[in-house]
Amino acid sequence: MSNCSSTLSACECVRASAVVFDALKIAGALYLVWLGVQAIRAARQALDEAPPTHGGPVGAATGFRHGLLSDLANPKIGIFFTSLLPQFVDPGRPVLLPFLVLGAIFVVMTAVWLVAYTLMAVRASAALRRPSVKAAMDRITGTVLIALGLRLATERG
Repeated sequence: MSNCSSTLSACECVRASAVVFDALKIAGALYLVWLGVQAIRAARQALDEAPPTHGGPVGAATGFRHGLLSDLANPKIGIFFTSLLPQFVDPGRPVLLPFLVLGAIFVVMTAVWLVAYTLMAVRASAALRRPSVKAAMDRITGTVLIALGLRLATERG
């Protein structure tokens, strides 16, 4: 292993050590191949087994509560509003009304996007739940993961 001085970052230190870098690369490649093999195995089992049953459908109130709690617990939303919105408000003027308008626009845009996304997901869910479609998706995913793992293992650099 090469000598890494205290001035090198951890990333530079790993790059400087060809052995460690190659070991991490091979480990990552093996993990990708393993995930791919697991996906292909799941594809075989998907055709043999009945589709799994999940809990019943989530009601509107429960879905809203889960989404609201998830959004309120997400620090990115607060960071987004405090870092992006102030640049659209004139300095020296009251900020409450412009912030409320910009926030309302954000809420409407988000709601429209999420409703459209939900409608697409509901339409696609029936097709995606079919065992043959799930098996095909698992086979494709497994093949892609194996290919990525092999490419990573054989990549120089």
